[in-house]
Amino acid sequence: MNITWLTQGGFLFQSGSTRVVVDPYLSDCVERRQGLTRLVEPPLSVEELQPDAMVCTHDHMDHFDPQTIPRFAALYPNCLFLGPASVRRHLHEISIAQDRVLPFDVGRRVKIEQFSLSAMPAFHSNTDAIGLVIETGGQKIYLTGDTELTSQLLDAAKAMINDHGVDLLLVCINGKWGNMNIEDAVRLAEVIQPGLAVPMHYGLFAENTVEPVDFIEQCRKNEINAICLHIGREVQLSELLRGVES
Repeated sequence: MNITWLTQGGFLFQSGSTRVVVDPYLSDCVERRQGLTRLVEPPLSVEELQPDAMVCTHDHMDHFDPQTIPRFAALYPNCLFLGPASVRRHLHEISIAQDRVLPFDVGRRVKIEQFSLSAMPAFHSNTDAIGLVIETGGQKIYLTGDTELTSQLLDAAKAMINDHGVDLLLVCINGKWGNMNIEDAVRLAEVIQPGLAVPMHYGLFAENTVEPVDFIEQCRKNEINAICLHIGREVQLSELLRGVES
């Protein structure tokens, strides 16, 4: 499985010829509507992402980009769209055909070619927000989405790791507006004990970011392997894990 971080909580996952995009924020609508200063440009365009399926974990503009979702729908007529109820309502409002929209609420599992996608609980200001487990080729990734650390989240994480563990944890660390801070993210990583932990949801908006090095250092003090990804750089999960092992 290859992974490309698109900033914030956005990622491109590829296995074979199948490409799944999660929460791509490619416009400047948050800056224009809410005044948050964008720090970096999108690393890939709509034309470059070429998704077979798109998951929006919740209906906030930096995860459901209202400017670019219609462009994806028009450019890729076979692309499927997945999300919880609030996302599906928004997709309907912008006239995405319902036969292209798959229900993806907590507990739902969907197969997209080589990928198995499972919706996990998340506890955020958008009340039906989800996290995501992505599996292919014997590898498992847990992407938390936007969430606070709660006892329910820890219980769900414990239940998930009882099923073969987690190779990669992608965890929010910004600590504002309904998200875990660094200490919470480290605590979750301690419970999950992933092969590798990677911070996300920082570095996009000047008013909503933290230094990821603090997360890396705290993880390493707790004997958890952790690194930062570079925005827009495609990496192979197997190589990341081999690098940690060596």
